[in-house]
Amino acid sequence: MSIRGLGIGKPRTRLGKFLDNNGLTQSWLEQKTGISNPTMVKLCGDKSYSPYENTKIKIIKVLRKELDEYIDVNDFW
Repeated sequence: MSIRGLGIGKPRTRLGKFLDNNGLTQSWLEQKTGISNPTMVKLCGDKSYSPYENTKIKIIKVLRKELDEYIDVNDFW
C-alpha cells in the first residue's frame, strides 16, 4: 500500500525524496518551473534519467527561491 504524494512505496530519486521530505509536490514544481509532467515524473522517479543542464538550473533556482536555502545541483545529480 502506498500513500499518495509521500513517495512511499515507489522508487524515488534524490530530487523526489527531497520534495517528499519537504512537503512539496511534483505538480507544484512543474508549475513553478514550467517543466512538463512526463519529464517531472522521470526527474523524481527514474534514477537513470539524466536531465539537460537548463532543466537542472530551473529546478535549483525555484527551490533556492522558495525554500530560502542554498541548494546545489550536486545535491540531486
